[in-house]
Amino acid sequence: MLIDGEDAYKTAPGMEALLDEKALLSSMADCTVEEEADKGPPENLDSFVVDEWPNDDRPREKVSMQLDNNDFYDGEVLDGLMDGRGRYTFSDGNVYVGEWVRGKKQGTGTFTWSNGDVYEGTWLDGKMHGHGRLVLKDKMIYEGEWQEGKCHGKGNCRYQNGDKFSGEFRDGKRFGQGKLVQVEGYTWEGNWRGNAMEGQGTCKYPSGDEYEGEWKESKRHGKGIQRYNNSWMYEGEWEEDKRSGLGRLYHLTTQQEYEGEFKEGERWGSGRSVDIDGTEYRGDFRDGVREGWGTAKYPDGSIYRGFWKKGARHGSSIYTAADGSRYEGEWAIDCQQGHGTLVMSDGSRYEGLFRKGVICGQGTMIWSTGDSYAGSWRCGVPHGDGKKIWADGSSFQGEWDRGCMHGAGLHCSKEGKYNGGFRKNLRNGYGVLEASDGSKFVGEWKDGMMHSETAKLSRLLTQDGSVYEGSFKAGLRDGKGRMKYCSGDSYEGDWRANKKHGAGAYSWARGMKFRGKWQEGRMHGNGTMVYPDGHVYEGGFIDNVPNGHGVLTRRGNKTEGKWQDGKLIARWEGKPPMLKEIDPFSAESIQLPSIPDICEP
Repeated sequence: MLIDGEDAYKTAPGMEALLDEKALLSSMADCTVEEEADKGPPENLDSFVVDEWPNDDRPREKVSMQLDNNDFYDGEVLDGLMDGRGRYTFSDGNVYVGEWVRGKKQGTGTFTWSNGDVYEGTWLDGKMHGHGRLVLKDKMIYEGEWQEGKCHGKGNCRYQNGDKFSGEFRDGKRFGQGKLVQVEGYTWEGNWRGNAMEGQGTCKYPSGDEYEGEWKESKRHGKGIQRYNNSWMYEGEWEEDKRSGLGRLYHLTTQQEYEGEFKEGERWGSGRSVDIDGTEYRGDFRDGVREGWGTAKYPDGSIYRGFWKKGARHGSSIYTAADGSRYEGEWAIDCQQGHGTLVMSDGSRYEGLFRKGVICGQGTMIWSTGDSYAGSWRCGVPHGDGKKIWADGSSFQGEWDRGCMHGAGLHCSKEGKYNGGFRKNLRNGYGVLEASDGSKFVGEWKDGMMHSETAKLSRLLTQDGSVYEGSFKAGLRDGKGRMKYCSGDSYEGDWRANKKHGAGAYSWARGMKFRGKWQEGRMHGNGTMVYPDGHVYEGGFIDNVPNGHGVLTRRGNKTEGKWQDGKLIARWEGKPPMLKEIDPFSAESIQLPSIPDICEP
């Protein structure tokens, strides 16, 4: 914005001081003496006045006389009139000493007022006329030409406060060419009229400022040039001591300038300005700042076309940035504010609300990638309720926080449909996933994966119809859980990383049941197997097969021994019992039924 140091080119100081002293200067410069200096002899001397005066050198008579009005005259007379040299003392204390002609002061003489004022110079017909020096006590000293009792012609005047004027006078006032030097540091030189600068003239200010141009009543008025002490210069029109009309204000060492209309000393109307950074503006001004319609071109190549208020972009406008992006909409206090449309340099497009220059409020964004979002924004990113559709067809509708899916929402993708909680773009909290393969999960999530430590909270329906209810960790079945397979088999017990691990019971649809230890999805360790025919094996297992010490119960009879790969290879007999090996081909050898496949996981 124009302009650094703008106060520097306000009306220069000192002009007001001169105008305030105008009345004083007028009285000081008006050297008309209308007091006793203009008085002639009293009326009782009329008998001495004759119509025609002889031009003779007759000798004068010297007299000293008291007049009827108590004035006193001591000097020469001729034919009863004061003529020659004489001293006239007025009753009020005023004194004139000098030459007389035919009863009037004429020639050289000195008039001293009772208050101490003194005029010394030439007289004509009873009035100060010609050349003389007037000293007005505590006011001024004037020395110069006189006419008809008034300062008239060339003269010099020194005022009591130290001001000095040298120039021309007319009828007791400064009139014509002259120079006034004031003790405050002002110097006025030019044409005067009626004690005021009028016409062409110059003024040098104590600050170092200088004006040259036209004046009216001691005010800059008309065309003129003002040079400021801070390297600013104004060339143009003035009115009533203020810049008014067409003009140019510019800096001598920088590119700052303004050219256009002025009013009341301020930029006002249509104009062109260049800021110190190179910003160029063409348009309306009011009270010294941009206001109305205008176009600003910035150094980086960006352009603003629109309305302004109090020097700031405000109202409807079109803004084109240096990178080619374009904004069309509303501004307030130099920022995009309200409804607008922003087309970015990459082709992305936003239409909606802005606040303090950023996207904020309800709006729709279509990215150049094909993604789109419609909803609430804050600080330039989705925030609040909204829906985003990605180019691949996936979508999310729900709550957003600082650009992330956060809160409750519905996410649809090729994977399936998820309805539930999110945190920083990942599934968190309670949610339902209906996968595209037909599987379904109902329960708790953490960091994008199924996660629950309470079986009641989570339920998984796989694509083949199997159902798991239980705990999850990192997206895998982990902890306590129950699985019912589509084959009719079921398992209830411990899980780890999606595998049966720990204590658990497995039931086959064929009627077999196992309860015992599991490891990595296999029966491993001690357990009990119940066969469909009612036989029960209780003992060790390795990799889903009875191995090690075990007891087989058949129809109430128990066989205890050592088993290998589901076959009895040694029996406990005698007292104390001892392990007796059995011929695998003998009738004593027992082979347990094979165990059906176990569903995975």
